[in-house]
Amino acid sequence: MKKVTKKILSLMLCLTVALSMCITFTGTANAATSVSNGGTVSAADINNVSSFEPGYSLYVPAKTSKAYKFTIKLPSNGGTVFVLSADAAVYGVKVNGNYASDYLTKGDFKLRSYYVGSGTTATLEMTPSYEKTAYTTSFGVWCAPPNKTTAGNGATYILGSAGSSVPSTVTFRAPSDGYLDVVAYGGMTTPYSTAQVFAPGFTAWEYLYSSEGYATRIGVTAGGTYNISVKSSNAVRNVKVTFHSIKETSSKTSKKKAAKLKKKKINHGLVSTNNKKVHWYKIKQKKNSKMTLVVNASAIGTGGSGSYSNNLKITVYFPKKGKQYTTLPAGKIGTYTVTSGRIGTKKARKGTYYVKIESQGGASGYYTLQWK
Repeated sequence: MKKVTKKILSLMLCLTVALSMCITFTGTANAATSVSNGGTVSAADINNVSSFEPGYSLYVPAKTSKAYKFTIKLPSNGGTVFVLSADAAVYGVKVNGNYASDYLTKGDFKLRSYYVGSGTTATLEMTPSYEKTAYTTSFGVWCAPPNKTTAGNGATYILGSAGSSVPSTVTFRAPSDGYLDVVAYGGMTTPYSTAQVFAPGFTAWEYLYSSEGYATRIGVTAGGTYNISVKSSNAVRNVKVTFHSIKETSSKTSKKKAAKLKKKKINHGLVSTNNKKVHWYKIKQKKNSKMTLVVNASAIGTGGSGSYSNNLKITVYFPKKGKQYTTLPAGKIGTYTVTSGRIGTKKARKGTYYVKIESQGGASGYYTLQWK
């Protein structure tokens, strides 16, 4: 078996557990802190480190294969522990008696991840390879906390977990009205595992799929605090929250005060999570002519389990009497021709039309409405 000498070769390891985050491991055993069996090692928050070194070295006597144990000091209560080691130098690597839930390999090195329950310490156990001569190996230890209490706009976080069914949480405080783009997935390597997201106002956990860029949208209001929970089948959860400030063209909530639509002008609307506000608009049709409405719900999220019943409901009220409605799935664009009058006509009669847009099933985010 290949030995690991005191001089560790420089290692470039791109850790794909974070969106667009490239983590580089470099260093030598001479620069590492020497530890012995029963010693203590510290795990830094992996979100706060941009470059890495295997910070600990272990002297292994000749002709030995005993297990070495270390106490890991964690910067948070539980989460995920990462252990980097030369794969040929050690085997049987465990944290709290458990093998890795996931790993990433680059050359001779392997980065492993482990679930860690509550507590501020954990136990690392690894068995060095049996060699006829003594050698020194190095290893590194980091931690991903289960929660991030203040998320920055557009920042990517690696969150840990105490178990596959235990959610991690990232908290975002909205500086103004708008919506959040939330991207989340699990695992350290592609293809990533599907994550589930839950936020205030959601009707159920929403599954985020690769076909949709592992993303959803959440409408938010100024000053609101949003705890976004994430689950996946992995110990590693990758989360990115991006805020978009939106100023509504109109926020009229009654038919009596409906906002007047101008032809070809794009109107901006917000549907906040856990908010049942209805948006009202009116169109003054000056003559019998074609009427088309375009509703863009690309930035609307389902707000629960990706259900087709979670969408925008669009209702048009005709000048004299009668109404019709349709539903637009979150993330889609709808173009609708409005007609009223004799059977077979392709035009809308002269008069005042009212348009009501509302959320169904918890859908929220940002939409646009245009009369063409």
